Amino acid sequence: MGPHLQLSGPQECPPADPGPGLLGHHPALRHALRAGVLAGRPGRGDRQQLDPRRLVIMRELIQICRGGLLLEDDAFYRLKGSADVFVRGLLIIVVVSLIVGLVTSAIGFVREVTGPPPEVAIQGVKQNIRQGLQMAESFGAPIDPEVREAIETSMDAGFRIGARVAEVVEETMPLPAPIGNLFEAVGKFVSYPFGWISTWMFYGLLVLVFAKLMGGRATIQQMLGTTSLVAVPHLLDLFAFIPCLGSLLGLVAFLWGLVIYVKGTAVANEFGLGKAVLAVLLPIIIVFLLVMALILIVVVMVTTGGR
Repeated sequence: MGPHLQLSGPQECPPADPGPGLLGHHPALRHALRAGVLAGRPGRGDRQQLDPRRLVIMRELIQICRGGLLLEDDAFYRLKGSADVFVRGLLIIVVVSLIVGLVTSAIGFVREVTGPPPEVAIQGVKQNIRQGLQMAESFGAPIDPEVREAIETSMDAGFRIGARVAEVVEETMPLPAPIGNLFEAVGKFVSYPFGWISTWMFYGLLVLVFAKLMGGRATIQQMLGTTSLVAVPHLLDLFAFIPCLGSLLGLVAFLWGLVIYVKGTAVANEFGLGKAVLAVLLPIIIVFLLVMALILIVVVMVTTGGR
């Protein structure tokens, strides 16, 4: 019997490789012909589909941030109930701080480049100080001429020292001033989140200690993650460069964030707003009392001559 041929259906033949024929003897033509043969075959990129999970997470975080601004309970509980609550909280802090840091650094760079020369800035500061002294006198606080002269002399000496230091720094800089300012702005932008993260974590741990003393049930991850919404109102810091309005919006952001922090502390620890207010304010009160006690000790030591 002859050999049996087994047919298993249509087989996909490999693409023909044009040999060194009339057109295929040149490497470039050969590569082009082979690419033309393979052009109709789907590549790996065509077969891969984008993972929608990241988009879903980002959309959910945006909804949580919006709900947190409106103090909606669902937003805080959704964030607390997330398996990766700490990672999400960290992401909120980093994203908001980078947005604010980008605008702040860019505005600072523009001001450094387009600002007036140091001499003009110094004259403006001197004028403001003189106006302040005149205003104090107009409100019934006369200043002795000798005291005024001493103030102005010290002021001039300080500005001269500052100007000289600035000249030395500029002379020793390896890069021109605009490029140095650019690198400084980039450095500030990159390092901006670290200050926010350290404050968020350190203060959050202090609040958690007092919350535990009052029966709080939050874990470290839940406490930090839920209170991360405090950063969202500080998007108003984008307008800090606007005179008067920037300061007002900064105050609004601080108070708004404080209310959000109290709400997040209450949700994370599963107790009422009264205990949450105490847990949030006690670290501030204790630090204030410690600072005042330290100042009092220093004053007593100075007045008694260290005896």
